[in-house]
Amino acid sequence: MGDKNLLSCTKSGVKIIPADENDASPLTLPEPTWIPDKQIQSCSLCQTKFDLFNRKHHCRRCGTCICRKCCHNRPLPRMCFIDPVLQCNLCSLVSTQEDIFFDEHLKYLQQGSVLNVMNYDVSDDNVKAVPMFCRLSRSQREILFQCEKKQTVNVIEPILLSEIKEMIKISSHKHSNITGIKLLYDNASREHQTCTMKVSPTSPQQHHQLQWLDALLKAFELVQETKKLMPAGNTIEIQE
Repeated sequence: MGDKNLLSCTKSGVKIIPADENDASPLTLPEPTWIPDKQIQSCSLCQTKFDLFNRKHHCRRCGTCICRKCCHNRPLPRMCFIDPVLQCNLCSLVSTQEDIFFDEHLKYLQQGSVLNVMNYDVSDDNVKAVPMFCRLSRSQREILFQCEKKQTVNVIEPILLSEIKEMIKISSHKHSNITGIKLLYDNASREHQTCTMKVSPTSPQQHHQLQWLDALLKAFELVQETKKLMPAGNTIEIQE
């Protein structure tokens, strides 16, 4: 979210939104179009017919019509609602899984971690990685970089999360565990760029670094979902 936010009252509930829609987090989802009541005569999940006592309810996440037995009030941070909102049982399960990201992984990303970073292709052996403090911006829109050492290096400009086209997991031959991530993205000039972030093999903070990389992968999947793309089709794995 941006620094200037507004309260918005919609038919689904009260939410906090940025004053400028261009400042919206790429992790958020737009509100769905509700299926008109006249088009649905029974619950989309249990098929029970609606009547005077079994009334129609709309899922705030997918917009479908369900009965009261097939929905729950749950938090929905991806739509910025202040209070829990009504969701069908299927969407409720998805939102529950996403709670882990917003309660834990998002905090990792915004607290940041020191990683070995280089904005060149990982196959170039002549380029050495530079320790940099990496974190997700408060607006959840950019990955920010700050050099850890006072030396002249190529400055890495902030990377927009929404402009990352692909994330490639890097692992070693000896271990299947991830050791880094290679980002393919477009910069502000719409030029194709590469940035590699790797765990330091000698750092005592390896566990924290791995947590940060894992959280970044999860954030990328949520962004791809928002773009209506398949996450599995954009995350591949290579070995060093």
